[in-house]
Amino acid sequence: MNRFYFILLCSSTVACTKQDELLPAHDASVPVHINEVFSAGSKKDDGGQGVGDWLELYNAGSPLELEQGAWFLTDDRSDLQKFELPAVRLAEQEHLRIWCDAAEGQGIHAPFRLSSKGEWLALVRLRAGRAAIIDSVRYAPRTRRHMSTSRYPDGAPTWVKTTVATPGSANAGSDRMASAGE
Repeated sequence: MNRFYFILLCSSTVACTKQDELLPAHDASVPVHINEVFSAGSKKDDGGQGVGDWLELYNAGSPLELEQGAWFLTDDRSDLQKFELPAVRLAEQEHLRIWCDAAEGQGIHAPFRLSSKGEWLALVRLRAGRAAIIDSVRYAPRTRRHMSTSRYPDGAPTWVKTTVATPGSANAGSDRMASAGE
C-alpha cells in the first residue's frame, strides 16, 4: 500500500501507529462484527452484584460456524491469537456476548479485562495458518456509568457512545450520546 494513502486512511479514521502497518489487513468479506463494548470500570455494582466487562459479536449475514482453532479475540496487537473462541454457531442477526473478565463461569470468558480508559480490540480469523483481522475497534474512554460503545445500527460502520448497554439485543439509537470516533 502506498504510504501516502495509508497515512490518509489512518488520519481519517483513528490515530494509527507504526505498529499498525505490520498488522494483517482487515477482511471485510466476513459479516461478523464487534458490535458493542462495555467496560464496567469495577468488579461490583452498587448492590454488590458482579458486573463484568464484555463485548458483543454480531452476525450481519447468513448463519455462520465459528470453528474452534480458527477464531480469536485480542486486545494486544503483538498477540493476535490471545483468546481462542470455542466453536459457536451464529444465526443470522444473532448477538453473542463474550465476558472479558479473566474468570470462569457460564458463557464465554476471555482471559483479559477491558480498560475503562479505552483500548484496541480485534476479532481475528486464521486461514491457512495466516491471521486476518476480521474487525477491530479502538473504543473511547468511558465517561458515564453503564455507558457502552456500540455500532448503530447493529453491524454499521458508525460507532456511538450510549447511556444504556444492550447485551444480546439490538443496539438502541434513542439513547445515543455522541460519535465514538471510529
